Amino acid sequence: MARRTQDREDLLRDGTQMLVRGRWRIDRCEVVIGFRDRGQMSVYWDQDPVFQFDHRGRLRRAFVDGIRYSAIQGRLHRLERGRDDQTAPTSPDAPRRLRMVTVPLSDQDHRSILRRAENHLQRIAADLPTADIATAGEPATAGEPVPPFRQRVQAALDRIGMQIRVADQPSA
Repeated sequence: MARRTQDREDLLRDGTQMLVRGRWRIDRCEVVIGFRDRGQMSVYWDQDPVFQFDHRGRLRRAFVDGIRYSAIQGRLHRLERGRDDQTAPTSPDAPRRLRMVTVPLSDQDHRSILRRAENHLQRIAADLPTADIATAGEPATAGEPVPPFRQRVQAALDRIGMQIRVADQPSA
C-alpha cells in the first residue's frame, strides 16, 4: 500500500471489487468502507490500518503499522517475506523464489490487533449516525445512496459485534 497520499489508490473510485463503498472523515482521517459481493466488509482507515472481514463478520486479514496479518484456523498470523527453500534452483547460482511465510502471533499480540480493530469499529459506530458521508465536491458513496449505505455499515457492525472473531482462512 502506498505510504504517501498522492500515491495511493482512490478506493471510492477504483475499488471496484467492493461493489458498494463509501467515504468520510473521522478525526482527520479518511475512512473508506466497502462491501464485496457476499457482504464482506473492508475498513480502510487512511492507508493504515486496514481490516477485512468475511461474510460472517469474522476478521480475515489486517494491515496494521505496516505489517500484514492473515487468519489461519481462527488465529492471526503475521505475513513475512521469505525465501522458498523447498524448491530446488535450476542452477547453484539461481536465486530462490520469494514467498510469504506465516508467523503465529503471541496471545498478547493477537489480542492487541483485535483490540485495535474493535476500537476502530467502535469509533465508526459512534460516528456513523451523524457522519457527514460526503466530501466537498466529491461523491460520498459508490454502488448505492448514502442512507442505505449507512444502514449496510450498521448491519455489518452489528454482525461483527463488540468482540471480533477471527476467520479460519484469509480468503473472502
